Amino acid sequence: MESLPSNLITYTVPGVNNNTPPTISSIPGRTINEDTQTGAISFTVADAELTAGSLSVSGSSSNPTLVPDGNIVFAGSGGNRTIAVTPAANQSGTATITVTVS
Repeated sequence: MESLPSNLITYTVPGVNNNTPPTISSIPGRTINEDTQTGAISFTVADAELTAGSLSVSGSSSNPTLVPDGNIVFAGSGGNRTIAVTPAANQSGTATITVTVS
């Protein structure tokens, strides 16, 4: 059996980006009374490749009737951030707020 010639050349490209996703600390759950807000809840964000100040945070509600996405407010700078959630007036129920860092 003959062996066929191989034209395979392996080349490593320098500077390939091995980007890791940003991280976010745990944010504790809250139970609040109707027509009140959570107040500022602290959390941190970080990234191995980017400065924390260049990271953006956003939030979405699993129940936008109870907590419209516009009522999820972020503050802070660098790695130290806060979130405050205000439910819609005269509403009660349960909502999961998903916080994303990018």
